[in-house]
Amino acid sequence: MKNDGLELFIRFALGAVERGLCADKWFAMEMISYLKDGKGVGLEKKIKDRFKTAWPQLSKIAEKINKSPLDLETVIIYIIGSEDSELDRLSHNSMPLVRNSYCAVFPGIVAKVSKKFNVIEIKTGMNPETIKFVSFPIELKKGDKIVYHWSGVIKKITASEYRRLSK
Repeated sequence: MKNDGLELFIRFALGAVERGLCADKWFAMEMISYLKDGKGVGLEKKIKDRFKTAWPQLSKIAEKINKSPLDLETVIIYIIGSEDSELDRLSHNSMPLVRNSYCAVFPGIVAKVSKKFNVIEIKTGMNPETIKFVSFPIELKKGDKIVYHWSGVIKKITASEYRRLSK
């Protein structure tokens, strides 16, 4: 059975892993396999061992909200942030090395979807950008607000999440 928090974390991390930035590239194949069929042996331990920056933050958030590090709510707070300023300080984009770097997560609005080529065009501020789905389709339509990382769509987001990430 799939763990929605684990799946979301994999969507978040996969683009960086495929580039060899956060873990060995071969680990990307295990991550993609989990996205396809929900099967993965010891993935939580492997993520804990390989993501030396993310795991402590996930653990701190989990402790504060009384959830596990890969619970869906924990992972959403880590990726998107929170209205709660104490939790928001633990989010991915709040870390000094991430803020204003290519490693940050970004909000976007879907401008165009081309399922034939598995790409979407998004608007980020004034500039349109074309990005590819990362190894799996997410049902998107023009106007959807999304968050993306390393050229991969992580998930659709609400208007308030979009506003918070756009600051």
